[in-house]
Amino acid sequence: MQPPDQAIIDYGMFIMPFHDPEKSLGQCYAEDLELIIRAEELGFGEFWIGEHHTMKYENIVMPEMFICRALGETSTIRLGPAPVCLNQHHPALVAGRLAFLDHLADGRLNLCFGPGSVTADLELLGVDPKNNGRMVAEAIDTILTLWSTDPPYEIDGEFWPIRLKENVDEETGIGFIHRPLQQPHPPIAIPAMSRNSPSMVMAGEMGFQPFGHCLVTGNVLADFWETYENAALAAEAAA
Repeated sequence: MQPPDQAIIDYGMFIMPFHDPEKSLGQCYAEDLELIIRAEELGFGEFWIGEHHTMKYENIVMPEMFICRALGETSTIRLGPAPVCLNQHHPALVAGRLAFLDHLADGRLNLCFGPGSVTADLELLGVDPKNNGRMVAEAIDTILTLWSTDPPYEIDGEFWPIRLKENVDEETGIGFIHRPLQQPHPPIAIPAMSRNSPSMVMAGEMGFQPFGHCLVTGNVLADFWETYENAALAAEAAA
């Protein structure tokens, strides 16, 4: 089947995903893969996959691994985790594996950075939801620092202090964090859930993309864009 008119290329799709837990996990993943392939055939430009660790209905625990599977079945559509739950992962490991994935994807990787909000996931990992915002902001700053600087690495994080000095060796290439194929990094989006969202303020200030989804009502979604635009304009004026 030939893709339709080029105008549809700006469309994207997001799945949490959502499945009947009576189905086998293998069937769920096969259906999701089939959906990505179909979206590409229809001319969709991007596809996003959610991350959840303790939910029977939303059952992709590591969207990066699923993206690796989908890369071999597609050729043009851009793929991205939405979001990478930064409050649930060490940012140095996130930086390394996403750089790796960007090379595997030959630059077809999009990124969405945010907090995981599933209460069972947070309890399992001992994450206090009151710290979500600060953890995400710190993780993003750490990842971008690791992607843009050479060792030694010295980052005074509140949640993830990083020191890599004594075991750095230029000759053997030990002690270096890999960088992504897309420079300075793959496109980054930031999700939000509420009006006057601090996440939209951060996205506007840093030039990241705003990200909304089906659980957000229309008036709140409109507020995302307004909050984002105001923050972007303020950042531009202050520059």
